[in-house]
Amino acid sequence: MIFRTSDRVLVAGQTGSGKSELMKYLFFSRLHHVLLHDPKWENEDNSAVFCHTPAEVEKAWNMGYYRIIYQPYSADIEDFEEICYLIFFRGNYTLIIDEVKYCIPNAQTITKWYGNVLRLGRGRNIGCVTLSQRPMGIHNDIISESQHIVAFWLSLEGDRKKLRGVVGEDAMRLNTVPEFHFMMYNPKEGVRWCRPITI
Repeated sequence: MIFRTSDRVLVAGQTGSGKSELMKYLFFSRLHHVLLHDPKWENEDNSAVFCHTPAEVEKAWNMGYYRIIYQPYSADIEDFEEICYLIFFRGNYTLIIDEVKYCIPNAQTITKWYGNVLRLGRGRNIGCVTLSQRPMGIHNDIISESQHIVAFWLSLEGDRKKLRGVVGEDAMRLNTVPEFHFMMYNPKEGVRWCRPITI
């Protein structure tokens, strides 16, 4: 499956299922204009610049640094929204969100600029990769705007049913996949079942 830098991708799966490793391998390690939003402060990469405030992100850009791991001092909606605003107006960039529940706390909420990145970003060559442990708890727009869905083990029926509305009955098998195996889906190619990635 080929991903373009302007694609929107949802990566779902329980803690420890392999989401973050796949994200690093398929996306962060291969992109040069990318911001990894890391509210849990769990990611490391010697080739990236670490920033903690929106002002630091702008400063890094002005100095010519474009591979950024953003570990916010304050992991709240307002801070996340400012990051989305900066990326939307910069364009030609990819935003990776390592666990969206820390930024968007419930399924009824989606912020203005994150919504704009999802719905309008392609026209500005902006990609968005959203990671989620619980698809049931995310806004429908995150799923409906995703051109690709990658899903690892999901034990809860509600999470599988949420994905079933897009990918079909195969989503209900996500509580039976072997460790680190995953499903990939897009509308053109349908569902593919994949073995663990080798890094």
